[in-house]
Amino acid sequence: PLVTTLVKGEEFCLALPGYQYTFPRDHAAHPDFRTEWWYFTGHLEGKKPQDTFGYELTFFRTALQVKSKTKNSAWSLRDLYFAHFAISDLRSRSFWYAEKISRGALGLAGADPKKLKVWLEDWSLQENKGEGWTLNAKADGRTLQLQLLPQKSEIIHGLEGVSQKADGAG
Repeated sequence: PLVTTLVKGEEFCLALPGYQYTFPRDHAAHPDFRTEWWYFTGHLEGKKPQDTFGYELTFFRTALQVKSKTKNSAWSLRDLYFAHFAISDLRSRSFWYAEKISRGALGLAGADPKKLKVWLEDWSLQENKGEGWTLNAKADGRTLQLQLLPQKSEIIHGLEGVSQKADGAG
């Protein structure tokens, strides 16, 4: 069972040890929780052996309020989305990054609770019918377009999948 807590008079679930993860379902959004994120990092090799790069594409969702039981306007603001996109060029020892923030309304940003699909404007992350993931981001003339396939099974981090970030339960 999910555990809830009152946050500013509204209920959100707490992330506590003991949750039974089921993939790929748990790659999708969990709107009953206040905060969640999707993190992709890795290393890439260019055409020449000395051309090596690091990349990061990360999406964060933070709920400002529990979803209303009444129909909201398309302008209603329930969630904020943040995203980071970074590239490290190891040969030139350079690091570049961009970031975005947007509201989870009007189709500007969102996360699907049924499958892994997260977007913030034109940056996106989505599952490919159980066959890996597609990452897309573009900023300042730099583009990341990757088709990723898992080579290993999922790893649950932290204490039974909970990576504690603050004092107190959850």
